[in-house]
Amino acid sequence: MSSALDDDTRRAIDEGRATAGAMLRSAQKDLQKVFVVFLIGFLGCFYALRLYVWSFLRNVTISQMDASTVGEFEIIAQTPFDVLLLQAKISLVTGIIVAIPIFLYFARQPLRDRGLWPQSPVAPWKVVAIVLAAIVLFLAGMAYGYLLFFPLMFEFLAGNALSAGFKPRYSIVMWAQFIFLLTVSFGLAAQMPLGMTGLSYTEIVPYETFREKWRYAVVAIFVFGAVFSPPDPFTQIMWAVPLLVLYAFSLYLSKVVVTARRGSDAVDLRASAVERWNVIVGAFAVGVAAVYLFYTRGGVPAVNDLLGSVGSSFRLYEVPLPTAALSPLASILVAGAALGALFAFVALLYVAYRAIDDGSPGA
Repeated sequence: MSSALDDDTRRAIDEGRATAGAMLRSAQKDLQKVFVVFLIGFLGCFYALRLYVWSFLRNVTISQMDASTVGEFEIIAQTPFDVLLLQAKISLVTGIIVAIPIFLYFARQPLRDRGLWPQSPVAPWKVVAIVLAAIVLFLAGMAYGYLLFFPLMFEFLAGNALSAGFKPRYSIVMWAQFIFLLTVSFGLAAQMPLGMTGLSYTEIVPYETFREKWRYAVVAIFVFGAVFSPPDPFTQIMWAVPLLVLYAFSLYLSKVVVTARRGSDAVDLRASAVERWNVIVGAFAVGVAAVYLFYTRGGVPAVNDLLGSVGSSFRLYEVPLPTAALSPLASILVAGAALGALFAFVALLYVAYRAIDDGSPGA
């Protein structure tokens, strides 16, 4: 097999082995700490699945089904070890993911020696901002899937099975794999603003490429939705429209960031944001007020009546975050703060773009 590899491939494999060995030797004295982090992630995930996650996922699955469909619906374990092994596998992956950043931190010296670690110091606030943005976007993608997409999709699939004369009985292994795969897909799709902005800012993929190739992105979004979601038009719209809006928002964000980078010498963005603080705070207040008024002034019944009039079985919850951990008012305020933060961020982008546009040559 080694003879089938060319010199460059063998050299790359050897370098990879050498790097991995150097990383292990460098982090050897700290491997106990890495293992403790892995163990915490493993055990935390294992017991979270057992105590909370399975019941939560089942409630999400049946939340939009009528009583007769719920009575026929079952999630079954086909072998005695299905649940235990599934929890162990998911917990193992979770523990590894949690431990990898700690391991990389302790093994950073070999990576630095090989030029794989940033040589120039990165401001901590930038690292924190990027990590928080990635986490918030991932959680937003998950929230969309659990609050809107999954309930509607499983209602459609279970109803379709019953209408064909079959009982909807799902293997817990296949059901969990399906949910977690789409959860990761939604979370990664929500990273689009961060990814497009980073690629445009670093000029790896110029902003102009994203702007000129938008038609290909639209086609790809609809094709992906047609393959991986139920075929009814309402579900197709629920899949495609958020991604199209996200692409448009990412394109605008990339334009602002690239324009700011190119004109950073002429414009003080921080001073502009401080000067227009009232616009940003006002946008946040509008977001909070919009959610509060929608849920306290009859918005939910009106939307549900509209959905019923067009033949859809999907219904909005009476509160934005239906969980026992939050009171109805707290749930509304949390959702309002999230929407307000989004509005404030958009307002910040607007203020930045106006400042750049006013400070650019010829403005």
